[in-house]
Amino acid sequence: GAQPQRTMEAGDHVAMVEDNTITVDPEALIDTPRGVPQTNTYLRGKIYVRECYPEYYEKIMATFYNTKDPVFHVSVTGSPGIGKSLFYLYFFQRYRKANPEKQVLTASFSKRRKLQSCVLWNSLHDCETNNADPFIKLAGIPDGACEFYLYDGPPEIVAPLPTKMVAFPAPNKDWLSEAGRMEAHRAFYMPLWSSSEIGQANIELGLGLGEDTLQKRMSLFGGTVRYILTPSYAFYKSGRNDLMEALGNIQAFDHVKDCFAGRMDLELVVHRLMHYYVDEDDWSSYKLKPASKFVGTLIHEQLHRKLDSRREEIMHWLEGAGQAQTFAGWIFENLAHERLLDGVDLTMSRLQPATGDRTEQLRLSKTIGEYKRFNVGKPLEVALLDSLQIPQASNLQSIDSYIQLDERLYLFQMTRSHTHDVDLQGLLNLLKYLKLEDKVKGDPSFAALVFVVPMKMSADYKQQKISKPEVFQCKTQEELLRADCIQMPGIGPNKKRKLASMKLESIGQVLEEYQKDEKVLGFVKYYVESFMNSLKDFSDAGKLQQIPQYVLGLEYNDDSAKSSNVL
Repeated sequence: GAQPQRTMEAGDHVAMVEDNTITVDPEALIDTPRGVPQTNTYLRGKIYVRECYPEYYEKIMATFYNTKDPVFHVSVTGSPGIGKSLFYLYFFQRYRKANPEKQVLTASFSKRRKLQSCVLWNSLHDCETNNADPFIKLAGIPDGACEFYLYDGPPEIVAPLPTKMVAFPAPNKDWLSEAGRMEAHRAFYMPLWSSSEIGQANIELGLGLGEDTLQKRMSLFGGTVRYILTPSYAFYKSGRNDLMEALGNIQAFDHVKDCFAGRMDLELVVHRLMHYYVDEDDWSSYKLKPASKFVGTLIHEQLHRKLDSRREEIMHWLEGAGQAQTFAGWIFENLAHERLLDGVDLTMSRLQPATGDRTEQLRLSKTIGEYKRFNVGKPLEVALLDSLQIPQASNLQSIDSYIQLDERLYLFQMTRSHTHDVDLQGLLNLLKYLKLEDKVKGDPSFAALVFVVPMKMSADYKQQKISKPEVFQCKTQEELLRADCIQMPGIGPNKKRKLASMKLESIGQVLEEYQKDEKVLGFVKYYVESFMNSLKDFSDAGKLQQIPQYVLGLEYNDDSAKSSNVL
């Protein structure tokens, strides 16, 4: 039978806020519809509308009415904690308003695909003109009750054709496997949250979380917000404990492989440690990756032994292709860190443009004492700069690791890709933290950007881009201010429409209005302030693009590597 629902704790989701929340932008929040069956009951009164919600709604509706490729069933899924169930509520509310003459059926299912509750909603027209009851509770799911069925959770059975059905489950292997065999079914994965989106949501919802708190939580949970955007420290701590419990299940190298392949317990391990990274050009395609740099590092440390001990098996993965590539990238990064931390005598080659001798020697002594690549329990300020360090905060992770020796700063980037742009903002953030920004801008050669790659890639490795956000590329100050405001990171179609209604079309107009009265533009406050900070940062940041670049080949199948002139 139906299983009891779990009531959400305070702060269980970004979209759960008190009814008396002071909103910065009324359009950014909608009222939580009452009476809609939910797998987990949301008690708060507001839902935060992500920029992707309207886009996904329109994509799904267009999919249903594509006559050349008929689709009747859609599953909207993705990493737990990103707001799929709240998108379900948004979808329900928008569909009813757009189709006031139509009924809609809603139902919730347990994670074991058992029906919990079913409600048939009368049309808004009947409710308003005929004084009909808003909804009718049903004991089961009827056939052909209306055109649209909306399900929260993995359904027990699909709606019979030609009924259109949208399900909003966490990635449920049984359901997605079954539905994947249906020609009339499509699955779309929802995107993870960006840091700027999280920052703006914090403002919209009036949560009052500090920037340091957000950064610390993002370093742990990545792009899912259930445990990030919560005012409840106890709830955040419970999420952290769940993650550490999941790590306890990683006891062998095979467990790591199974995590990347999604073969371990989905609820208790995979969904806590791994996230679904969606292809922006194909919402049905994804890759499983560690939820954050912190999680990826802890998975490595949980093995309690060096990757070198599995040389033959690691070789197989590093030479692999297809779905193994994501796992192979993780292996290579960790193997490279192990070698650097063990101490090496290495030769690196200067990338073009360079003149004269293109090789330089670098000797790293074995790191003294226990080294932890991440430690969210300590503030960044306690990091020791006399040994190889790996940036701990998510806004510093443009670089994989760094070390300052004598009078030079070495910045390492581990990669298996021939193209690996370095994010200029992340590089700036790291140099500010190290208090070396002015020194490197004054003398870019004080720093060295070293790309650590597999040896077979090193001979023809090319100089990489140190890239700015697109809006800052190849523009004078005047061109930048004339650019369309949608080019400002974080501003999407919905925010642009609202700005246009205020006669604010360009970046310059938005910045000028914000400086006059920031409260008027509170609905883009985080984006505007981040942009202004970037504008200041990038004013002379072109000098950082002159940092000399090197390539260092890693011979991971050579047992003599540590004693030779390669890593």
